[in-house]
Amino acid sequence: MPPAPAPSFPLAESPELIVEACSEINCPLTVHEIQHPTPAKVQAVYEAWMLKILDINLEDCIKAAKDQLDHMDHYEIHQEALYIGVFYHTFSQLLALAQIHDFTVSDLTAPTYQRFYHVLSGLLNFYDFEMEQRSETLLPLIEENAALMEREEALMQEIQDKKDMIAQEKEKRRKNEPRLAEYREKEKAGNIECVKMMETAKELADRNTEMKAKLKELQAENAQTTLEARNRELEINRYKSQLVQSPERIKSDLGTMAEHLARDTEELKLIEAKERQMQGKIASLVRYEGELATCIKLLEEWDIDVAKLAEGTSRHQRHLEKHEALLAEQQDFENQINLLDRRIQNVREEIARFDEKTERKRSAGKQRKKSLEEQHAGLLEKKRGLEMRAAEKNREAGEVEAQIRAIHAATHAELDRGETAFKKIKDQVEVYSLKINKALDSINTLNAQPIDLGA
Repeated sequence: MPPAPAPSFPLAESPELIVEACSEINCPLTVHEIQHPTPAKVQAVYEAWMLKILDINLEDCIKAAKDQLDHMDHYEIHQEALYIGVFYHTFSQLLALAQIHDFTVSDLTAPTYQRFYHVLSGLLNFYDFEMEQRSETLLPLIEENAALMEREEALMQEIQDKKDMIAQEKEKRRKNEPRLAEYREKEKAGNIECVKMMETAKELADRNTEMKAKLKELQAENAQTTLEARNRELEINRYKSQLVQSPERIKSDLGTMAEHLARDTEELKLIEAKERQMQGKIASLVRYEGELATCIKLLEEWDIDVAKLAEGTSRHQRHLEKHEALLAEQQDFENQINLLDRRIQNVREEIARFDEKTERKRSAGKQRKKSLEEQHAGLLEKKRGLEMRAAEKNREAGEVEAQIRAIHAATHAELDRGETAFKKIKDQVEVYSLKINKALDSINTLNAQPIDLGA
């Protein structure tokens, strides 16, 4: 018998390693059970590994076998063999993935330590490889996909918040647009009115200064007139005290004084008229001063409104800058989201490819299972044909056996006759041998006698 080929995978370093691996999949196993395997224990261990890797248990195999048994007559005869056959074919698919191609039914029905250890080493090596591939490829993709989904949700929520904030700012800006336009119109009209009022205030201030200067001049002139009037009164009093002087001189002085008095009276009238005019101007200046104070107060109020408007404009500018910053940030977020969308799409495509690959493997497994089931059904049909042929052959064998027995009996009879003839021939040969021996003895005797040459 040729030696078994070397496995394409490393064997387990010790049975304890296999025991530990089986305990991890909830399959109790001992070193003694590995070294002295039984069919029941081997099948239980293989079922645990098949359930762990393929998610198929013995009940699934029994169910598949029962589907075939329902179409068979006297299925109880083939029930156990069919159960083992379906389990063997299903488990062989797993072992084919683990690069074990020499698995036979004897490994289930008559297991040995070497074969059991060989199969478990291959399963352990394949399981470690699958777990490594899953931990290195699938799990990071799943975790990254989950993290990307969470980040996508957070970014979408943040973007929605930003959009809501931008919408609120736009709505507030839209609502403030009429007020802002009104403020701008008021500011423009206020600036024009302020310029006009400043010009008017400047004119009033100039007129006030001019009036004050004229008032000072009139006051000085009034003081001078009052002084002159007092001087005239002093002169009149002095003239009255000098009435004792000559009539001609008095008349002359009176005429002069009358002229002076008339002039002074005219001047006083003019001064009084100027004073009344000045009082009117002063009253006008007082009114102008009140109006100027009102204008100044209005200007101060306008300054406050202008400051408020400037503050509102500055705040609006800050809102615009913040809005532009939010738009830039939104653009960055949209770029990040697009990048994340592309990465998520790539991950989804990778997962889809992985799912498609898994589905192809599952479909291929189902197809292989279906093919095996069809093959099994064909084998069962072939088996039924072989059984029928075997029954026919058994019948023919019975006939042949009867013929052989007849031939055997005839042969024995012939042998008996041959034996009798053989005995006769043997007796004749013995008699003939005796005769030959006697003849030889005679010849030897004759040869032993000396030859007589003279004769």
